[in-house]
Formats: sequence, structure tokens, C-alpha cells
Amino acid sequence: MSPTSLSASGGDITITGTTDLPNGTTVTINISESISGYSNSLSTSVSSGGFSTSTTLPANLYASSLTYTIQATATYNGSPVNSNVVDVTEAAPTPSITLSANTTNLPSSGGTVTFFGSVVGINPGTVLYVFSNGTQVTTPTVGSHFSFGFSLSFPAFNSSF
Repeated sequence: MSPTSLSASGGDITITGTTDLPNGTTVTINISESISGYSNSLSTSVSSGGFSTSTTLPANLYASSLTYTIQATATYNGSPVNSNVVDVTEAAPTPSITLSANTTNLPSSGGTVTFFGSVVGINPGTVLYVFSNGTQVTTPTVGSHFSFGFSLSFPAFNSSF
């Protein structure tokens, strides 16, 4: 198994093993991760006393490291043959928020601006606090796709201020 740790950006892993099972025996590689819900099943065959396959694990958007559990399973003479379990740990990303708006210009009469945002390293369900001129104005919640949105109304321009 290589590598056994990844950066938060994910990456390629190669799963290899040795076995005394006959050539051509199908080996199923099951990969799972409980926080993200990631699950994947790969299939390869025994050749010359071993097996090998590769896959790419996705980037980690969560606030904590992720641990992928990997196990190889084969069926021989009607009985399952399981390998030991190997874990691959993916680091937690540096938290960041990206914000955009549907407009950056308002008429002098004022108006409403809708903001859209995405996060990395901040878990779904987290409440964010939005401040305007030092005053809390709204509290959007990070959704299941690591995104959020809110609207703010801006008053008409008053030149007497």
C-alpha cells in the first residue's frame, strides 16, 4: 500500500499484495471512509503470486483528517479470503472561505446583493457569522455541499452623511 498518508488535496494510491491464491483469482478491494461517506470497490486479478491496482482518493474538504479503510477480499473454493486492513490517512485542509456576489455595483437607490460562498476545512452544519460595519447581520449555515448563501439589502445613497 503506497502511500499511507496523503495531503488534503487527495491523490493517487497503489494497492498491492502477495498471495498464494491461483493466477486469475479475482480480488476485490473495498475502500471506505466514514466521515465523508466515501466508498469504492475495485477489482483486480492474481498474477504471479500478487495483485495490484490504483485509484485516486478525492480532496478532503472536512475540518479533520480522514482515514480510508482498505481491505482486499477474494473467494477461493467458495470461501472468502480476507486480507489485513490497511488505513490511509488524508490530512485536514487549511480552512478557507470563498465568497462571490451577484453584483458589485448598486444604483444610488440601493438594492439587494445575493452572496454565494463555498468552504474548505469547515464542516457542513457549521454556522457562519456575517458582519457589516461591525454589526452581525446574518448567520448562514454551511450546507452538505460545502456551500452557503445569503442576501443583504443596502440602503439608498444619502449624500448628506
